[in-house]
Amino acid sequence: QRSFPIFTLKKQHREIIVPSNDLFVELDFNGAELRTLLALSGQAQPTGDVHDWNVKNVFDSQVSREESKVLFFSWLYGSNSEELKKWRNSLAKVYDTKALKSKHLDVNLIMTPYHREIPVSERLFTNYLIQSTTADLCYEQFRKVWDIVKGSSSEVAFVLHDAIVIDLSLADRPLIEKMMNTMAQTRYGQYGVNVSVGKNYGDMRKTKLGL
Repeated sequence: QRSFPIFTLKKQHREIIVPSNDLFVELDFNGAELRTLLALSGQAQPTGDVHDWNVKNVFDSQVSREESKVLFFSWLYGSNSEELKKWRNSLAKVYDTKALKSKHLDVNLIMTPYHREIPVSERLFTNYLIQSTTADLCYEQFRKVWDIVKGSSSEVAFVLHDAIVIDLSLADRPLIEKMMNTMAQTRYGQYGVNVSVGKNYGDMRKTKLGL
């Protein structure tokens, strides 16, 4: 059976990966982990960029988009950094981790919405719950996209984290919007989906479906 170490391939070498058909189309979630945490916290899915939403609703527009991402993921991964102290209360107001613990944590054992049981310390509970739930959600959506491609001239090339890469035949261009919309409709509401295209995986560029 053939395999290729796409997960460990350095970004500067991605240009060696080329499609068998006409081009690669990558569908990836906009802020997948953040959206999953919002959903599990009882929040509706924001429209537009979820990191921009975080800037306004968590960080009171006092940080940049990139700074908000660093702060959010530092908090999610259990950091105790000085930079986070100012924002812990704001984060707790939006992301109700106490309610999540009462629902999904039982004596250092996570029970995920996908019925996985994961041993964890309380400090890392939120990180493990969101990463596991998001991974299962992504594969749930990827399977739906796979079913759309199946039987066409195109094929799923690979899945990487929260992105699915299609080896697309240009004859199948009408399928792109259907794949994007299908991927976006999740059990936790509508996630944002970015679309990128390229002649190799090292040169993927975002598009609004104007291929």
